[in-house]
Amino acid sequence: MVSDRGTLPRGAVADQQASWAEPTAPGGRRMPSAPRERKPALAAVAILLVALGAASAGYLVLNAGHRVGAVEITQAVGQGQQIPASAIKEVQINSDTDVSYVAWQYANRVTGVFAAVQIPAGTLLTPKMTEATSNLTAGKVEVGLSLKPGQAPTNLLIGQTVRAFPVGTGSGCAGGGNGAGGGNGAGATTTPGEPITTGTIVSVSGSTTTNGSTAAVTLAVPETDAGVLACYASAGDVAIALTPGSG
Repeated sequence: MVSDRGTLPRGAVADQQASWAEPTAPGGRRMPSAPRERKPALAAVAILLVALGAASAGYLVLNAGHRVGAVEITQAVGQGQQIPASAIKEVQINSDTDVSYVAWQYANRVTGVFAAVQIPAGTLLTPKMTEATSNLTAGKVEVGLSLKPGQAPTNLLIGQTVRAFPVGTGSGCAGGGNGAGGGNGAGATTTPGEPITTGTIVSVSGSTTTNGSTAAVTLAVPETDAGVLACYASAGDVAIALTPGSG
């Protein structure tokens, strides 16, 4: 007897169902995502900003530590003295300093100018410390002295003001001086302890630091005192002392 339940046998249907894939569980399914939008322009701007920031920071660091050459005085220079080449050297300073320094590139010009003030060793040279000419001898006469230990202080500097004193008879020298540079002409007698004159040191050679050594010192003094000072100097009977504030 023919069955009316279909033409396929049960075994075939079972085999076909077994071959079908099991449905995916709802939890394992992924929702489709939209493709990510790329913005190359924004990325380039960000990189540029980072680079600019790094460059700016580096510039500030380099600029803060930038050094330039300047002129330093290495040995004391007296007022009115021409600055010698041996008295200067190059030092490095910050370029952003507020000091009006003399740049090392002008060192060759420094040795041709004069000190407008007394400049101690270790001083950074500024333009105001120099002048084109020296006025130490203006209106005065230069007199040379040969001084032994005890007749002069040590470490004399050009431009210092000194008083010259008689320390002997001066072989009969008299007249010209009335004390402290106020010469009144011939006829006045200079006595020990009374200054012959006041003058300015124009040049110094040698020193009086040891026995037997002498210092050659040139003084610029008033013309009225030059004669009697030269007389005492020729006899070796003169000594000099720094005036207050000259050391």
